[in-house]
Amino acid sequence: MEDIISDNTDGDNNTKNMDITVAIDGLSGSGKSTIAREVAKRLGKEALDTGAMYRAVTLLAIENRLDPGDENSVYGIAATMELESNDNGRWFLNGRDVTDPLRSAKVDEAVSVVASHGKVREELVARQREWVLKHRGGVVEGRDIASVVLPSADLKIYLTASDAIRSTRRVEQISSKKAEENSSPGPSHENLAKNTVSENTIFPEANCVEERSAYIGSNDNGQPDIQSELEEQTRLIVSRDLIDQSRKHSPLVIAEDAIVIDTGTKTIEEIVDYIISQLYSK
Repeated sequence: MEDIISDNTDGDNNTKNMDITVAIDGLSGSGKSTIAREVAKRLGKEALDTGAMYRAVTLLAIENRLDPGDENSVYGIAATMELESNDNGRWFLNGRDVTDPLRSAKVDEAVSVVASHGKVREELVARQREWVLKHRGGVVEGRDIASVVLPSADLKIYLTASDAIRSTRRVEQISSKKAEENSSPGPSHENLAKNTVSENTIFPEANCVEERSAYIGSNDNGQPDIQSELEEQTRLIVSRDLIDQSRKHSPLVIAEDAIVIDTGTKTIEEIVDYIISQLYSK
């Protein structure tokens, strides 16, 4: 294992050929995708965002005007869809790039319902395991990776953060997306950095949202309605947590041998370094 870790920054062939699997679970907005990508990069492996797979099924259900709660109908499209991602993190559903639509508000609202269906989960878990075999390991993130998908993973991580921090991250994502759509420049790096604990933080703290307030909806006085957006995102996050943790099939749980990390108090670099050190110590 020592050779694997010491050489991983170059992503050499020896590292890529090792069957290393890291399972990362956690709450919505806890930084799973960001951390998974960075850990995979350090290990010279690929990362799989399983949440995007459930989002793809949800998107198809919406486009086909299906009831997200109709398990049989939703399973039908999950079993027949063609879904793949490339090295740049772009997702292709039945041949078209759906990376951006996967993060739409409509998908956000319905994905937990779709993901609660046992048949859908069985289909996607099978695909996720096939992905791991094909890539000879990798870093897989989601909500049931350590408990169901990869119970024998070399390392199991559970990421968490407060509701306030997670809702702030979501607002930042929304405002950034709106800025891109409007071809408007976001806040300068210098101004954004003033409000961050470190340039390596996963997402800035709540007061940084004000820097991007121009991309959030306005209130009756024409002022950016940051507070309402934060409250709405908190409501959605808490609701999704409840559904994910209480669903009948593969609920979100902390595996007994998982390492719990609060991403609201550490930088990306600190978290990734810690995860790598834990893998090294195995």
